[in-house]
Amino acid sequence: MGAMVSINRLLEQTVEHLEAGNPEQAEATLDVLDFERLLHPIKGSGAEHRFVDPAASFGVERVHETGDHVRSCIAALAAGDFEAALEAARAAAARWAKV
Repeated sequence: MGAMVSINRLLEQTVEHLEAGNPEQAEATLDVLDFERLLHPIKGSGAEHRFVDPAASFGVERVHETGDHVRSCIAALAAGDFEAALEAARAAAARWAKV
């Protein structure tokens, strides 16, 4: 439950920073969030060399849809389109909150 709250809070902070006109802080918050780590399987421990999907515990569809919005936000920030970044950040926060 703690990870879900942390992700939710970081997404909300991203929105808050963008609403306040602080895209640099929004970018820093997204860097801390590092949402990409949830989108790729990782090698599990043990002799079997199985892969673990970190998105599974949060809901794969939820993670991937939120990830699409986070990527859009990052791309918009890089392009200097702060309105689109805010829209994408709001969409990411809303999708994550919808369990």
